[in-house]
Amino acid sequence: MSYSFENNFKVFVPEFFLVSCILLFLLYGSFFSFPVSRWSRHNRIIIYSSCFLGVFILSFTCCLLALNMHVRGVVFNCFFTCDSLSQNAKLILLICSLVCLLFSLSYSQRSKINSFEYYLLILLAVLGSLFLCSSSDLISVYLAIELQSLCLYVLATYNRRSVYSTESGLKYFILGSFSSGLFLFGLSLVYALTGTTSFDNLRLFFSLYQDNVLFLYIGYLFISCAFLFKLSAAPFHVWSPDIYDGAPLHSTVFFAIVPNLGIFAALMRFLFCCFAHNFFFFQFIFLFSAVVSILLGSFLALKQSKLKRLIAYSSISHVGYFLFAFSTACVEGLHSSVVYLFIYMLTSVGIWGVFLSLYSFSVMNKARTLVDLTSMGRLHFGLSLSLAFFLFSAAGVPPLMGFYSKFYVFCNAINCGIYVFSFVIILSNVISTFYYIRLIKILFFESDDIDFEIRPVVKELSLTLGVCLFLLIFLFFNPNMLLLFSSESVLCLVG
Repeated sequence: MSYSFENNFKVFVPEFFLVSCILLFLLYGSFFSFPVSRWSRHNRIIIYSSCFLGVFILSFTCCLLALNMHVRGVVFNCFFTCDSLSQNAKLILLICSLVCLLFSLSYSQRSKINSFEYYLLILLAVLGSLFLCSSSDLISVYLAIELQSLCLYVLATYNRRSVYSTESGLKYFILGSFSSGLFLFGLSLVYALTGTTSFDNLRLFFSLYQDNVLFLYIGYLFISCAFLFKLSAAPFHVWSPDIYDGAPLHSTVFFAIVPNLGIFAALMRFLFCCFAHNFFFFQFIFLFSAVVSILLGSFLALKQSKLKRLIAYSSISHVGYFLFAFSTACVEGLHSSVVYLFIYMLTSVGIWGVFLSLYSFSVMNKARTLVDLTSMGRLHFGLSLSLAFFLFSAAGVPPLMGFYSKFYVFCNAINCGIYVFSFVIILSNVISTFYYIRLIKILFFESDDIDFEIRPVVKELSLTLGVCLFLLIFLFFNPNMLLLFSSESVLCLVG
């Protein structure tokens, strides 16, 4: 294995390209943009060009990554690892970021939240997530998380005319700083006791020394709590509904889809590289967090009347399912967690895409509650039917891929002997199906006298919704491609 700069450059060609384009994009926006207060045709052209430049940059980065998929190595003094897990996670992350950029344009135009900095922040957050997928050192993990988080703080408070947006950004910043403090405290304990922060060196340390590592476990406990906070898993979930509800809709879409993937990849690498043979110390922690997340997400969502808060609690429940599969500490559990993560992201893209499509209707652009969706099934049957399919997939109803992913998680948990928790989670899943069905009932079986001004769905949105719906049905009947994809991502950790 070589550590020359030439090999480092080959491994990180997509990231180098993205960094260079971000710098050029910053110069372009600085020279040609006008203040937001001057709403003119020229400014509108700058916004369109900024969005499509972002799409162009991410598309080329995705192509470079696809050409670089088989490159493997440990580079930059063991700070980054390039393997099948990082490459696959980066590819999905770039595709989802590309979709989020396409989703954001129509919303930005209608709400007049327009400046090129929004797309610059999206690109910087994607860069942090890419680094996070490859990080194999606690220091690089922390720096990547902070690069991503600082951009998300600004995106949450991007609508300066909204008190809710300002409040959500402030809450996110304060609580995010607290989680960063937890991570740094745990990192300092680990470094003080071992003298290293590299995952490979820590795994070697644990294979040689099995006694007197109590304080080291305490350090890892703080780091794990920081990861759980970033994932909005219970009991560190309280910030998530407020941030989702207060942030602009296109920022909420990005929060819900993209950042969690990098956090999941870093968490999987951290635990299964450092604790390949003694993960059971942490199994109860993640199992407890998974069960509490599913229960709280299911029951608290029943009380919600706002759209974004409902989906926020639903996402907390889905994070619990991933952690439940992850906490089985076996190859099949990791396999099922990757499958569940992919299906969750696919379903989230569909649900948020429908909500952004509804925003183009004259009455729906102020919609914040479930009641505002009344009569949508009558006025826009195709869009409402698509939303119903995505909600049924999130609930785990066959013949959609959401059922297969949950069934896979339960089967692996039962095979590992986790019977009681599996039974509790199956019951909570039945309960959580109620609020999905309630939303479908509002769409199709409740009506009022308000007529919406119906506009055609944006081409990018309609195409994305069609692809997501097709994949949810097709993968249920032929999941082999997804299973091969997930097994390739997992085997690099346990092989």
